[in-house]
Amino acid sequence: MIEEDIGNIDGLSEIDKLIHIVEYYFPGKAEAFRAMLGAIASLAVAGTRKTIPLWLYGEAGVAKSTIALFLNGLNLADWAGIDAPYALNISNFSAKSFRSAHVRDGAVDLLDRLGEGRSRVLITSELNVLWGKPQAQLQEICSQIVKVVDDDNSMSYATAGMISGPSDSTTANNFIWIGATISIPPKVSSLFSVYLGPRLYFYNLSEPTIPAQAMADELQRMATEDRDYWPKILIVQQALAAYIQTVPLLPNSVHWNKVNDQGIAILSNVVMILRMLRAGLPVERKRGKMIMGKPVLEAPKRCMEIAIALARGQAILRQVNSIGLQDIPIVCKIMLDTAGASYPERAAIFRLMLENDGVITVKKLVEDTDYPQMTLIEEIEKLSHIGLINYFGDTVSFTEEYSELALSLQPYLLQPLIQEQGRNE
Repeated sequence: MIEEDIGNIDGLSEIDKLIHIVEYYFPGKAEAFRAMLGAIASLAVAGTRKTIPLWLYGEAGVAKSTIALFLNGLNLADWAGIDAPYALNISNFSAKSFRSAHVRDGAVDLLDRLGEGRSRVLITSELNVLWGKPQAQLQEICSQIVKVVDDDNSMSYATAGMISGPSDSTTANNFIWIGATISIPPKVSSLFSVYLGPRLYFYNLSEPTIPAQAMADELQRMATEDRDYWPKILIVQQALAAYIQTVPLLPNSVHWNKVNDQGIAILSNVVMILRMLRAGLPVERKRGKMIMGKPVLEAPKRCMEIAIALARGQAILRQVNSIGLQDIPIVCKIMLDTAGASYPERAAIFRLMLENDGVITVKKLVEDTDYPQMTLIEEIEKLSHIGLINYFGDTVSFTEEYSELALSLQPYLLQPLIQEQGRNE
């Protein structure tokens, strides 16, 4: 399968071998792949019940669709014992993809193809084409997404205005939804955070900033020495297929050992911070002034269930049935990236505050970000109104209530991922 000298991987665990191969052929993409695969692995926990939407987002050309292609390796072998591909790819996703009008008896919709004994992973790329829909269609799309990820059994077939049959959605029919989009427009963020409630989770994929000459050298190396794109994709898919047969991630097959879990306090802290960062905030403008309404804060229990599921998935990739501290950083990144997908200025302010031990000036925020001063001040005022930070004069600091929670995340958000450290030791 692999002809190049990719280094000695004999001493690595099965998951680290896989990650090493991904990183070798697609530098900088391995951790995003691991995040997606960990979400999929979470289905293996006995009794798991949440459908998890984990979407890649980032600028065009950062290889979001490439990572989705990696996951087709799940379909190269019949390891799950189902008469269907484990990962179902949908390229023409729309608001009516899940439940549409039946034109004949026995027709099959998307939700009929997902769940126990069927495909358990949904992959949809180029979701950004949805966000340009007219407002009425956009609201329909978002409300459908909410019902799907809540496993709402009220999603029914509709024909000529008549309900012809309910979905058979149950907690056994949850699935993992891997998506890709360039960005989430403010109108979509507002729909979820203010009206429908937050439901989506994100991993931000970005290219590192490197000097022009280094980029030119890399492009030359790619053209003269690197394998072509599709053979590299196939190698990664085959590596995933080999991994999945050695470490089967069969749904509902792993009984969890909660007693030995580590890092649960950190997960609860990052969930509470996410709750504040993506809080909805109705705003009116009168005579040039911003009038803020009551913050719309999500119930943290649902988010905590997602965070625990994601951490458990990372542990399962390591072939253990309890969460370790090395499973926490990637979940913390997902939570902060989730805030950044909808409210990038808030996420940037929070990260810079962590880097400065919880206290920073507006001047430094302007210097260290690409956002205009007035934009930053407006978001600072919103975060102050929500209750996460204090804002006096030019100084921004965490409130007494949230300071300890926020600063506890420094080792997990500001340091290299523990998984990376472990591979280099």
